[in-house]
Amino acid sequence: MLAPLLTPDTVAEYLGISVRDIHALVRRGQLNCIQIDSKRRRFTEEQVSEYLQARTILRPKGIDENASKRLRSPREGGNKRNRHKDSAKALREEMRSWQ
Repeated sequence: MLAPLLTPDTVAEYLGISVRDIHALVRRGQLNCIQIDSKRRRFTEEQVSEYLQARTILRPKGIDENASKRLRSPREGGNKRNRHKDSAKALREEMRSWQ
């Protein structure tokens, strides 16, 4: 016996996204479907499962979340104007060394 086909509404509810997003995923080729006619799509459980597997990010083993330190962005802290002048000055000096 064949498994029942899922409607876009059912898949959207299961994934926690809108039906519009489901259709966008199909158009982008990220989620496979069965095209019943020009306006109706259906999905198998396997197609939804394949989409989830493709989107799953596995955390490497052996990484301690508490051991990692927060990296500071170069934009954090300091005077933005001075930083810009310093980088522009360094760029000019480097370009002079090319000649």
